[in-house]
Formats: sequence, C-alpha cells, structure tokens
Amino acid sequence: MPRKRNSENVAKESRMLTAITAVKSGEFESAAAAATHFDVPASTLRHRVNGRLSLRESHGAQQKLTPAQEMELIRWITQLSITGYSPRHDMVREMVETLREKSSNVINPGDTQSGSLGQDWVTNFIQRNPELKTVVGKTIDNARVKETTVDALKVWFNAYDQEVIQDEDVLFENVYNADESGFSIGTIQASRVIINSSVGSQFQAHPGRQEWVTVMECICADGTSISPMIIFKGESLSTGWIPSGIVPKDWFITNNSKGWTSNDHGLSWLQNCFELRTQAKANGRV
Repeated sequence: MPRKRNSENVAKESRMLTAITAVKSGEFESAAAAATHFDVPASTLRHRVNGRLSLRESHGAQQKLTPAQEMELIRWITQLSITGYSPRHDMVREMVETLREKSSNVINPGDTQSGSLGQDWVTNFIQRNPELKTVVGKTIDNARVKETTVDALKVWFNAYDQEVIQDEDVLFENVYNADESGFSIGTIQASRVIINSSVGSQFQAHPGRQEWVTVMECICADGTSISPMIIFKGESLSTGWIPSGIVPKDWFITNNSKGWTSNDHGLSWLQNCFELRTQAKANGRV
C-alpha cells in the first residue's frame, strides 16, 4: 500500500533549506539562532551547514532516480501542465524508464539503475512531491491552447476595461459573453493525468475532431443567460438526434457539414437567439 504524503516533512525540509541559506549568508550570528527562527532542530541545521546530506539525498543510491533526475521529471510534468498536455501515469513511467536507460552508464550504474520500476512507483513519486497530484483531465481543442497567450489575454482585458467597464453608458445587465463549446462524440473525454497543482490547469489539448457537436452559449454579466444554439454535423438535421421531452423547446437546433460555427450560423444565432431574447431587456440602450 502506498505511503501517505507527509506534508509536514516537506514543509520542514523547506524551512531547513531556508535556514541553511540564511546561516551561510551571515543573516544570523549562529546556527542556533537560525534554528529557533525557522523552527528546525539546531543540531541538524549545524550538520547540514557542514555538508551532511538530507535523508532523501542520502538515500539517492537506493532510488530508481537520483534527486536531480526527479527534479527534472517534475519540471517536465509542470511544463506539460502549462501547455495543456498533462501526462498520464503510463507516460510518466515511460519517461522514467527512458531517463534510467540513458543514464545507466553514467550515474550510479549499480543500485540506482538496476531493477524494474515497482507497480506503485509513479504513485509513490507523486506522494513524495506534494505539488503533484492525479486528476481527471478535461479535453480542450488544440487551437485554443496554442492561441491562449499572456499577451493575447492582456490585449483583450485592456480593451474590455476601456470600452466596456469604463463606459458609463454600458450597463452590466446589457453586457454579454458569448462562446462556443465543442463536444467530440465517440471519443473518451476523461482520463487520469498528472499535473503540477500550482499551475492550476488540468486541460488536455485534443489534437483533432471526430464527430462534432457545437454549442453556442451566452451569459449576461447580471447572471442571466439566453437559450443556446446547438449545431450538429450533417447535411440535414435528423429528428432522431434530439431526445424528445428532454431538450427545452426554446433551444435553437441546426446543422452543417462540419459541425462547427460559420458566418451564416453566427448571423442566425444573433437573429434567432440573441436579438429575440435581449431586445426587450435592453429597451433601446447599448
């Protein structure tokens, strides 16, 4: 059974590393003073300042990866989390095996690199590193991942602030956000992936589309919403695609050969969904 994550040990080691740095830089007159300040054992701090390895480092020869390799593995997972390609457990295991294979003749060719990974190695690795966790990934279209950059978001929010928030003639009840969401039919949407929790993203970029249904949705800044437009992929709309008695009557359902939005569908959405349901509320205002 995998051992439980000991967050207190992680916090204690973090304080210890900070205390070591403080002592070596001369911020404290003695190791005892630094130990009291950072709430760590004074004797352990003195030994660490004098070069003794941490317990984790001293056990490096018994591990499948060296501490440096584990840090590189964490960096790799973090980068994948940021870019929308969080790895599954089997991918992490494959990467570990690759690291061990490439370094088997260089770093600790004896104990460290010998033997296969245990069944719970990836789980134990996650538990040793509290910033990592396993979540159920959510797929997101690949194009959205690539186009979502810091610069693009800054430009959009600056424009929104100047043209909407600071405009006294624009009321919140007349401010709407419209977007489209895609659903891939016949593709498994959820899979368990490993992420760096400090990144805060568990999306997985989906490289392509199969059978596709698009939903045009819109919500108002005051919390209300208008009925969506559902776009099926097909040359003609089949009534068999729409469950009777489940779909609300005010939903606008249509189709095209691709299954996603077009200029014609955008215009149709404005005329049949947005305009009809917001005109009375706006009452002639912006």
